[in-house]
Amino acid sequence: MADAWTVEETAKLERWWKTAATRRDAHFRASSLNNTLNKGLELPSIVVGSITSTIALQPREDGLVAYLSIFTTTCMAVNTFMRFGGKAAEHMATSKAYGSLARSIESAVLRRAAPSVPFTDYIVDLSEKFDEVAKARPALPMYIRARLNEQNAQLPTVFGELKGDAPEVEDAVAIDVVT
Repeated sequence: MADAWTVEETAKLERWWKTAATRRDAHFRASSLNNTLNKGLELPSIVVGSITSTIALQPREDGLVAYLSIFTTTCMAVNTFMRFGGKAAEHMATSKAYGSLARSIESAVLRRAAPSVPFTDYIVDLSEKFDEVAKARPALPMYIRARLNEQNAQLPTVFGELKGDAPEVEDAVAIDVVT
């Protein structure tokens, strides 16, 4: 069993937690966007394809079947090329991975009085896990990335202590459990 983590050490986890939480939310938004686009192209294709197959059984000379077939084919081609369904799944997996990191940090804060590993070992392990998730993450759409950058600019940094901008330690710790 490792020594209890100090309040100052535990406060340093806030930046990590905020980073995990904002990235979780950004990838969730990207997943939702791609899922909406996927369904927006798939559903009309399925419905129009069904109508087209029914209409095709009746002889027609107005070209309606051809137009409906072109519409269906175009929707499916765009969806296949853009991979909206695959992107939605990739972003959801990344969102879940960042969510897992955030929960791990919350759990570590709650166990800080009786941690299983020393603080520095925990930070090294946490950093490696962040790197693993970051390597596998899909690119975010530009507007979601811009929003994430704005949120990242507001995160506390390790340099705040050096410049004297750091919040008081009692203010920085959101969860303080006394055992």
